[in-house]
Amino acid sequence: MRRQVAFLKIDTDGHELQTLRGAANWMLHGPGVKYLKVEFVPYALEKGNNGDAGAPLELLRLLRQWGFSMYNIIWQGGMEGEFFCVHDLQPLHPENDEVWIERLRRVDTYAGTNILGVNSSYTARMSLDLACIQDDSLPV
Repeated sequence: MRRQVAFLKIDTDGHELQTLRGAANWMLHGPGVKYLKVEFVPYALEKGNNGDAGAPLELLRLLRQWGFSMYNIIWQGGMEGEFFCVHDLQPLHPENDEVWIERLRRVDTYAGTNILGVNSSYTARMSLDLACIQDDSLPV
């Protein structure tokens, strides 16, 4: 029996799109993934796809086609790339994807972020699954 993956992280230095394409059968016909965290660096995606400037947009479209809602992870502190909570997520709307990608490019040639794809069947549970408890009384 194949079980659904709860959380999958993809950081393949510009080859995230190829990695996702390789997982197409699992995503479309297998149990799939609840949460998918992907390193998103437009410059690296373009370079890893033979200079294709459309690769970053294609990655977002592919994930949405598979039923993922997309979020930018805004790190509120702690170690970037390691831990995040539901309140660190900024929704990414398809109609703004091109503008958002261009904004990343303008910040710095190598600017990037991490994005989270949430399987549409788990969007309602997201606030429970990704909840963080902040207790200032605990020692740091």
